[in-house]
Amino acid sequence: GYGPDDCLSARGCAWLLDADVGDVVRISFHRHAEQSIVSWNKVRHEPLSEAQLDASRRTRFAVVGSWTGWMEQKLLLSDSSATAQESSVQYFFLKIGPEGQESFQFLRDCDWTQVVHPSVPVHGLGVPHFAMLSPACDAMGLVWIIG
Repeated sequence: GYGPDDCLSARGCAWLLDADVGDVVRISFHRHAEQSIVSWNKVRHEPLSEAQLDASRRTRFAVVGSWTGWMEQKLLLSDSSATAQESSVQYFFLKIGPEGQESFQFLRDCDWTQVVHPSVPVHGLGVPHFAMLSPACDAMGLVWIIG
């Protein structure tokens, strides 16, 4: 199986739960000496409020970057109460590490098959480029660099 040391190989490997919006699902991890088993079952259904439904329709973006070895996703913050149909500004804070620079990309809906990246490596604010959406394998090296 894939473990924390092999997360690059595990991208795209995930369980797909057969559940609907509003379903409450119990996920169990059974650890045994010889093997581990993950199981799930639907506990109940709780209808979502209008605000929750609107939030579920909104595209979310996460940032991934060099400061975590490209392994940890962090959802972007938003200071907007925009609906799913309106534009909004999302952002993140970053502390530049000891090497003096960091590089990053965005994941649409936290999905490695939807990487938002520059059309060319961007080493500063003045570099002409445009944002693209590609699978992770097509976006290697196409990063924004700060520092």
